[in-house]
Amino acid sequence: MVNGIEDQLIPQEYILWQGQPTRLALGIKDYSILLAGVILFSLPVFIMFLAKDIMPVFGYFFMIVFMGLSAYFFFGRVYKKYRAFRNSYYAITNVRIIIYKRLLKDETFACNLSDVDMIEKHTKPSTKGSILFRTKPHGSKSGYYGEFNALYMIENVDDVYRELFKAIIKEED
Repeated sequence: MVNGIEDQLIPQEYILWQGQPTRLALGIKDYSILLAGVILFSLPVFIMFLAKDIMPVFGYFFMIVFMGLSAYFFFGRVYKKYRAFRNSYYAITNVRIIIYKRLLKDETFACNLSDVDMIEKHTKPSTKGSILFRTKPHGSKSGYYGEFNALYMIENVDDVYRELFKAIIKEED
Protein backbone atom coordinates (compact mmCIF):
# COMPACT_ATOMS: atom_id res chain seq x y z
CA MET A 1 0.00 0.00 0.00
CA VAL A 2 1.75 3.08 -1.24
CA ASN A 3 -0.83 5.83 -0.98
CA GLY A 4 -3.66 4.69 1.33
CA ILE A 5 -6.38 4.64 -1.33
CA GLU A 6 -6.70 0.84 -1.17
CA ASP A 7 -7.60 1.07 2.53
CA GLN A 8 -10.53 3.33 1.66
CA LEU A 9 -12.21 0.86 -0.69
CA ILE A 10 -15.45 -0.84 0.29
CA PRO A 11 -16.45 -4.37 -0.81
CA GLN A 12 -17.40 -4.68 -4.50
CA GLU A 13 -15.53 -1.43 -5.27
CA TYR A 14 -12.60 -1.31 -7.68
CA ILE A 15 -10.36 1.48 -8.95
CA LEU A 16 -10.96 2.79 -12.47
CA TRP A 17 -8.25 5.46 -12.28
CA GLN A 18 -5.83 6.69 -9.67
CA GLY A 19 -3.33 9.50 -9.76
CA GLN A 20 -1.64 12.39 -8.06
CA PRO A 21 -1.21 16.12 -8.80
CA THR A 22 1.70 16.61 -11.20
CA ARG A 23 3.04 20.00 -10.18
CA LEU A 24 2.50 22.85 -7.79
CA ALA A 25 0.22 25.53 -9.19
CA LEU A 26 0.55 28.90 -7.50
CA GLY A 27 -2.57 31.03 -7.43
CA ILE A 28 -2.97 34.79 -7.09
CA LYS A 29 -3.32 34.45 -3.30
CA ASP A 30 0.13 32.89 -3.15
CA TYR A 31 1.69 35.79 -5.03
CA SER A 32 0.02 38.31 -2.72
CA ILE A 33 1.48 36.46 0.27
CA LEU A 34 4.91 36.54 -1.41
CA LEU A 35 4.49 40.30 -1.91
CA ALA A 36 3.62 40.69 1.77
CA GLY A 37 6.79 38.74 2.58
CA VAL A 38 8.90 41.09 0.47
CA ILE A 39 7.34 44.13 2.15
CA LEU A 40 7.89 42.68 5.61
CA PHE A 41 11.45 41.80 4.62
CA SER A 42 12.22 45.36 3.53
CA LEU A 43 10.51 47.03 6.51
CA PRO A 44 13.17 46.14 9.11
CA VAL A 45 15.95 47.29 6.81
CA PHE A 46 14.22 50.66 6.51
CA ILE A 47 13.68 50.86 10.29
CA MET A 48 17.32 49.93 10.92
CA PHE A 49 18.38 52.71 8.61
CA LEU A 50 16.26 55.23 10.56
CA ALA A 51 17.00 54.00 14.09
CA LYS A 52 20.66 52.98 13.84
CA ASP A 53 21.86 55.89 15.98
CA ILE A 54 18.94 55.98 18.45
CA MET A 55 18.50 52.35 19.56
CA PRO A 56 20.86 49.94 17.84
CA VAL A 57 19.97 46.92 20.06
CA PHE A 58 16.23 47.45 19.61
CA GLY A 59 16.76 47.85 15.89
CA TYR A 60 18.61 44.53 15.59
CA PHE A 61 15.96 42.72 17.65
CA PHE A 62 13.21 44.27 15.53
CA MET A 63 15.06 43.30 12.37
CA ILE A 64 15.48 39.66 13.45
CA VAL A 65 11.79 39.34 14.37
CA PHE A 66 10.66 40.80 11.05
CA MET A 67 13.16 38.70 9.09
CA GLY A 68 11.68 35.59 10.71
CA LEU A 69 8.12 36.70 9.93
CA SER A 70 9.15 37.55 6.39
CA ALA A 71 10.68 34.12 5.87
CA TYR A 72 7.50 32.48 7.17
CA PHE A 73 5.25 34.52 4.87
CA PHE A 74 7.65 34.22 1.99
CA PHE A 75 8.24 30.47 2.08
CA GLY A 76 5.71 28.98 4.51
CA ARG A 77 2.59 29.07 2.36
CA VAL A 78 4.35 27.83 -0.76
CA TYR A 79 5.99 24.98 1.19
CA LYS A 80 2.67 24.03 2.80
CA LYS A 81 0.95 23.94 -0.58
CA TYR A 82 3.82 21.91 -2.05
CA ARG A 83 3.52 19.33 0.76
CA ALA A 84 -0.24 19.15 0.28
CA PHE A 85 0.20 18.50 -3.46
CA ARG A 86 2.97 15.96 -2.94
CA ASN A 87 0.91 14.03 -0.39
CA SER A 88 -2.43 14.07 -2.21
CA TYR A 89 -3.80 11.02 -4.00
CA TYR A 90 -6.89 10.77 -6.17
CA ALA A 91 -8.97 7.80 -7.22
CA ILE A 92 -12.09 7.24 -9.27
CA THR A 93 -13.79 3.96 -8.50
CA ASN A 94 -16.90 2.35 -9.89
CA VAL A 95 -18.83 3.85 -6.92
CA ARG A 96 -17.02 6.94 -5.60
CA ILE A 97 -14.48 9.69 -6.10
CA ILE A 98 -11.83 9.54 -3.38
CA ILE A 99 -9.38 12.30 -2.44
CA TYR A 100 -6.84 11.17 0.15
CA LYS A 101 -4.30 13.53 1.75
CA ARG A 102 -1.48 12.61 4.10
CA LEU A 103 -0.57 15.77 5.99
CA LEU A 104 -0.34 16.12 9.77
CA LYS A 105 -3.24 13.68 9.92
CA ASP A 106 -4.77 11.60 7.16
CA GLU A 107 -7.76 13.27 5.52
CA THR A 108 -10.15 11.49 3.20
CA PHE A 109 -12.91 12.99 1.09
CA ALA A 110 -15.16 10.54 -0.71
CA CYS A 111 -18.40 11.18 -2.55
CA ASN A 112 -20.67 8.77 -4.33
CA LEU A 113 -20.82 9.19 -8.08
CA SER A 114 -24.62 9.40 -7.81
CA ASP A 115 -24.19 12.56 -5.68
CA VAL A 116 -22.15 14.39 -8.33
CA ASP A 117 -24.39 16.82 -10.20
CA MET A 118 -21.78 18.86 -12.09
CA ILE A 119 -18.34 18.14 -13.51
CA GLU A 120 -16.15 20.62 -15.31
CA LYS A 121 -12.79 20.15 -17.00
CA HIS A 122 -10.06 22.80 -17.16
CA THR A 123 -7.28 21.89 -19.58
CA LYS A 124 -3.85 23.48 -19.84
CA PRO A 125 -1.99 23.68 -23.19
CA SER A 126 -0.37 20.34 -22.35
CA THR A 127 -2.32 17.20 -21.40
CA LYS A 128 -2.50 18.39 -17.79
CA GLY A 129 -5.53 19.96 -16.20
CA SER A 130 -8.05 19.88 -13.38
CA ILE A 131 -11.50 18.38 -13.00
CA LEU A 132 -13.91 20.27 -10.77
CA PHE A 133 -17.05 18.60 -9.47
CA ARG A 134 -19.96 19.58 -7.29
CA THR A 135 -22.01 17.29 -5.10
CA LYS A 136 -25.74 17.64 -4.56
CA PRO A 137 -26.66 19.63 -1.45
CA HIS A 138 -27.14 17.51 1.69
CA GLY A 139 -28.32 19.48 4.71
CA SER A 140 -26.88 22.73 6.00
CA LYS A 141 -23.17 21.78 5.90
CA SER A 142 -22.91 21.68 2.13
CA GLY A 143 -25.01 24.81 1.64
CA TYR A 144 -27.54 25.63 -1.03
CA TYR A 145 -25.23 24.90 -3.95
CA GLY A 146 -23.61 21.73 -2.65
CA GLU A 147 -19.93 21.17 -2.04
CA PHE A 148 -17.20 21.85 -4.62
CA ASN A 149 -14.05 19.73 -4.92
CA ALA A 150 -11.45 19.08 -7.58
CA LEU A 151 -8.80 16.75 -8.88
CA TYR A 152 -6.05 19.34 -9.37
CA MET A 153 -3.31 19.27 -12.02
CA ILE A 154 -3.60 15.69 -13.21
CA GLU A 155 -1.99 14.12 -16.28
CA ASN A 156 -4.16 13.14 -19.26
CA VAL A 157 -7.13 15.12 -17.99
CA ASP A 158 -9.21 14.32 -21.10
CA ASP A 159 -8.94 10.56 -20.51
CA VAL A 160 -9.70 10.90 -16.80
CA TYR A 161 -12.69 13.16 -17.57
CA ARG A 162 -14.07 10.56 -20.01
CA GLU A 163 -13.54 7.78 -17.45
CA LEU A 164 -15.30 9.80 -14.74
CA PHE A 165 -18.17 10.68 -17.06
CA LYS A 166 -18.64 7.01 -18.06
CA ALA A 167 -18.59 5.95 -14.41
CA ILE A 168 -21.22 8.56 -13.49
CA ILE A 169 -23.47 7.48 -16.37
CA LYS A 170 -23.04 3.81 -15.40
CA GLU A 171 -23.83 4.62 -11.75
CA GLU A 172 -27.09 6.34 -12.72
CA ASP A 173 -28.31 3.27 -14.65
